[in-house]
Amino acid sequence: NIANPDYVLERMKDIVAGFTPKLLEYARSLFMALATLSLGVGLAQMILAGESTLGGVAAHLLKWIIYVGFFLLVMGAGGEFFIPHQIVDSFDAAGTAINGEPIMPGDILIQGINIYGNLLDAADKLGWGEYIVAGASGIVIIVIFGILAATLTATLIEMYLVICGGSILLGFAGISYTKDIALAYLRYAVSVGAKILIISLIAVVAKEMTKEW
Repeated sequence: NIANPDYVLERMKDIVAGFTPKLLEYARSLFMALATLSLGVGLAQMILAGESTLGGVAAHLLKWIIYVGFFLLVMGAGGEFFIPHQIVDSFDAAGTAINGEPIMPGDILIQGINIYGNLLDAADKLGWGEYIVAGASGIVIIVIFGILAATLTATLIEMYLVICGGSILLGFAGISYTKDIALAYLRYAVSVGAKILIISLIAVVAKEMTKEW
């Protein structure tokens, strides 16, 4: 099982899912501490600037509550309901919908091996020259599909470790001076999801193109 990349990925997913909620607890604590500090600084600036009217303070508080509520929603739960994970899963679901079933690294590698076998079977009825060419072409195909499977494996590992493990970075959204760290983390989730979708599309295109080989 350890030699099976799909098994390793599933085990890693289960392990990471176990510590993500704990990291989110620290992220929420950090976020609320920074958000409270931000509120205090904002109100102090309004007072010093002579803008501490009832309407101004109410508007500032409302904006603060909406902002805090949004990020608490983002950090509200771990596992499958963790919003950065949902972002990645939405791209993965799009790739699955196109292919008709989930695409895993092992499936891509097996697909390449099957194409290699089909080429050799077809060339076996021809001469030695065609057989050698088919064998060389098959090896190239296996290498290409192997690289594709390795890329998907690395991307999924990146997702499990960085997307889930880096969830504590959301805590830095509590104050304007460090919120770019949290926003960059959310943008990173989108980029990882897009990478998974692109790899899935490449695998689907290769699968369709090689059906008649």
